[in-house]
Amino acid sequence: MKGIILILDCSSTSANYIYDIRKEGYTPMLMEFVPPNSEIDRNRKLHDFFYSLNGDTTPEIIYGGQDYSETLRIVKKLKPSLILAGSDRAIEWTSLLSNDLNLPGTSPRHLLYMRNKYFMQQVLKNAGIRYIKSALATSYREALDFYLSHEEKPIVIKPLQGTATIGVCICSNEKEIKDAVNYNKSLKRIGHVDETGTFLLQEYIEGVEFVVNTISCARRHIVTSAMKYDKIQIEGRGKIYNYVQSVSPTSDELKPIVDYIINVLDAIPVTIGPTHSEIMVDNYGPVLIEVNCRPCGGLMRRSWLEKFLGHHETDIYLKAYLHPENFNLLPNVFEPISNGLIKPIIVPHDIYAKHNNLYHICSQLESFDYEFDMGGERLYEKTIDFSTNGGFVYLCHNDKNVIIKDCLFLHHVEMSTPELIFENDSC
Repeated sequence: MKGIILILDCSSTSANYIYDIRKEGYTPMLMEFVPPNSEIDRNRKLHDFFYSLNGDTTPEIIYGGQDYSETLRIVKKLKPSLILAGSDRAIEWTSLLSNDLNLPGTSPRHLLYMRNKYFMQQVLKNAGIRYIKSALATSYREALDFYLSHEEKPIVIKPLQGTATIGVCICSNEKEIKDAVNYNKSLKRIGHVDETGTFLLQEYIEGVEFVVNTISCARRHIVTSAMKYDKIQIEGRGKIYNYVQSVSPTSDELKPIVDYIINVLDAIPVTIGPTHSEIMVDNYGPVLIEVNCRPCGGLMRRSWLEKFLGHHETDIYLKAYLHPENFNLLPNVFEPISNGLIKPIIVPHDIYAKHNNLYHICSQLESFDYEFDMGGERLYEKTIDFSTNGGFVYLCHNDKNVIIKDCLFLHHVEMSTPELIFENDSC
């Protein structure tokens, strides 16, 4: 083996790195960070599922230190050839460790613009690129003043940093603003709001949301895939995902979005590594919601991605790090070869399920590939963000109409007869 490649907090689709690292002749090693005692079992089970997405043997798992200096000492002894971020919360330490060990990675100088959603928008403003008007706040009064200054049009309240749309609230009146402020400040205990309790205020942009996934090397940016969101508004909160559908980055619809995001990546600047960027498109064109400097999430299995993309993205990401001399041989845009769709299962209200029947319902669908559910004997809370979905179904088919038909069927079941999925024998 050529050496160790370390993945920090290897979560969700980042687990696909494990296969690619072995294929390149390196040894994958995973570094986790010990959560509070009450969350250890839950996190252990979830991470084990992430690793099992590959169907491979789980690599050696080690644990990070209580602070950065202790973690740096641990990592130095390993002498890794490369360090990769496996989640949002791993981005900062991945950058710092790579810099301190003279390994390829994002410069810590750029972290503020790559992590903080307020400063992300400010760097676009300074570069003359369309941005979302934003402000920092710590109180209800500041949030209300921002709302009133925007002529009482809807505003967005959300964490400065965060994942899975947790804390994102679209507010149209004073009560919704007060509830959103209280909710966001409560997220301080799980790390979505900083120690000062600061959160983000933004003007609300009504439009259609897209994702563009890229890999960068020496400031050249390659588009590896693109997706389109269909979302449903939840009163007093943000929007929840109905489905996520693959789209062609070279289509007429996507071309201005791709051009826009390349300018965004240059402005931040992103010089090396993957980005997962979310963009809203309204009557004025595209505008950035956020850039996430890590692989796209969504629990996407390698074999499913290959069916409609022709690759699984982390393989391309790894080549940019390990073989930069060949990076210019890659195309500017990777065109999909088929159609893929993720259907997050919406839980319309709190439901206790003794059994989860998701597999039995979706396995007969023509476009079905695989599913992930959280099992039975548990309470499924009403869906308010990506972390409170009742499961995920992954569809793939050459005919786009087939996957849309299957998706609409699942949406009908989840909204009209959710007890078919979340079965309770006592009902």
